[in-house]
Amino acid sequence: MRRLMILPALLLAAAPALASNDKTPPGAPCSKGNGNPCGGNNGNTGAQGNGGSSAVKPKPGPDFAIAVPNVRDRNAFITQIGEANTARIAQSGEANYARIRQDGSDNRAATDQTVARGYVDLTQTGTDNRAVVGQSGTGGAVHLVQQQGTGNRLTVTARAAGGDLGAIVAQSGRDNMLTLQQDGDDNHARLVQSGDGNRMNLVQQASNNSIEWSQVGDNLAGSLVQSGNQAIRVTQTR
Repeated sequence: MRRLMILPALLLAAAPALASNDKTPPGAPCSKGNGNPCGGNNGNTGAQGNGGSSAVKPKPGPDFAIAVPNVRDRNAFITQIGEANTARIAQSGEANYARIRQDGSDNRAATDQTVARGYVDLTQTGTDNRAVVGQSGTGGAVHLVQQQGTGNRLTVTARAAGGDLGAIVAQSGRDNMLTLQQDGDDNHARLVQSGDGNRMNLVQQASNNSIEWSQVGDNLAGSLVQSGNQAIRVTQTR
């Protein structure tokens, strides 16, 4: 599993980090449908040479982890530009870092950290946006959030049971709603929602889940539950 270092200025700009497979030969023969071993020895488009399978298996989703930065003590920072913006940071964990940036008007942001090791970087730009990030548990959690536009709503709830949880979230447009709930260990997500009137709801339970989910367009909606040892990619456009 590849582990990503935190670079807030480059949120979601990096290419997907996929799990390595040392059985796959160089030269991308799998894309040509004529080389094995590919995807569990199913590199051919027909039955011949596919290890008993008569169909190509779907490609796995991204397998990645978002590293929790080393943090000492408790650190809280708020930067506001504009009018009628409200920000709140509450910390009681052993090693917590939180930064909230707001640029616009009538935005609301809050983070509550009781997790043992927590890191939150939250940026709001626009008008009438709402964002809440909660981190709890005995493990580590990292959440990088960008919200831009008007009337967007975002809620992140993470309970780390001993390992690490993480998410990189970007939401832009108007009247979008995004909800992320993470429970357990080693669950990670990259979420992008852009447009107007979109809805995204994700629940990650147990351990070893990862997902890349992108919704770009208007009035798109999706709800997913990952219950352990799942790595998937979802793309919705309109």
